[in-house]
Amino acid sequence: MNTAYDNSERPHTPSYIGNYESFPENGPGASYVYREEPPVKKAPLPSSSSTVGFLPPEKKAQHGRDRRGKDFIVVALLIFFMAVAIVMVALYFSRDSQDEKVTENGEQTGNTPTPPPLCRTLPKPVAFNTLPQRIQDELSSMESLFEEQIKLGGPSAVTANIVYMDRVIWRGEYGVLNNSQIPKRKPTDETIFPIASVSKVLTALMLYKLYDDGFVNSLDDSVTDYQTNFLVKNPYGSAPITLRELASHRSGLPREAPCYPDTKTNFCPYTNDQMIQRMRNVTLLHEPGKEPYYSNLGFALLGQVLGQRFGNGYEGWMRNNILSRFDMSNTFFNLDDSIRQRIPENEFSDPTEWGWLNPTGGCFSTVADFAKVATKLRAVTQIPY
Repeated sequence: MNTAYDNSERPHTPSYIGNYESFPENGPGASYVYREEPPVKKAPLPSSSSTVGFLPPEKKAQHGRDRRGKDFIVVALLIFFMAVAIVMVALYFSRDSQDEKVTENGEQTGNTPTPPPLCRTLPKPVAFNTLPQRIQDELSSMESLFEEQIKLGGPSAVTANIVYMDRVIWRGEYGVLNNSQIPKRKPTDETIFPIASVSKVLTALMLYKLYDDGFVNSLDDSVTDYQTNFLVKNPYGSAPITLRELASHRSGLPREAPCYPDTKTNFCPYTNDQMIQRMRNVTLLHEPGKEPYYSNLGFALLGQVLGQRFGNGYEGWMRNNILSRFDMSNTFFNLDDSIRQRIPENEFSDPTEWGWLNPTGGCFSTVADFAKVATKLRAVTQIPY
């Protein structure tokens, strides 16, 4: 008889526990048969994988109560912040009701002080007879930078000035006009330079003077109000391009104008009518008024359209209304030999007229002339400090 399973320490399978019993003598040939019994439940170990991340039944009720408490706190906080937001919005819009009221006779009532000017970062200028030492130190550093750049082979000539209030408080001249000339001449504040995109300052003044004088009805007038045959390809709809959008680089026009081919003496040797016709093939890159995108084409168009409408071209209008007004006797758009000789010569300078592009970059001027613009503009403009 097989007695292998009589041992009380016989192994059990992990999934069940069974008993082995003997058959009667008249049973099958085997002396033992296996009879399966229901598994015996064991208490799970606290650290066993079957309980990790789960709550035992006796703690589920307490957990539910804790969760409801936390939810209540979150809801209460949300209600609190919503209430604060509503109060702040109400206080913001209630300011108007507390402002000074104007009667029919034009008298003001109430004690609310006059609101500050919109620009709160413009400091009030302080007059002084001697430059503060800190400013003198900064200017010395700038002078050293100019001299160093000239020695390193940068610009051959530099002129600069600083205008404060109604006068020039600093000026500097560095380098020479022409290294090949003997004797060599230093530049002065009357030395003429191509000022490139600084020309846009004059075109912006043109727009605002025409508006201030009543010739331009609104900065938001369409370009076609002043140039009826202006047309470009607009894949974004039919919204017109306005004067304001041209002046703020938000017209959607490409950066450069269709001025090809140019010549050795002129970047854009075409008339306004020719350029208007060429622009019919120009496609906007952005919807007008939506995104800023620097455009030399836009500023040239602005100046040329206004110049053709209100003067004898852009250059003629500038001479009569800006250059003569500010006594800018050394500012030009067209070059002759006498003017070219006053422009510093080096490998970086090759004086070239800009033609139709004059409003965007074709001005030749001096630091002395632009100092006149700064001082005289301040004299005629009321600046809210």
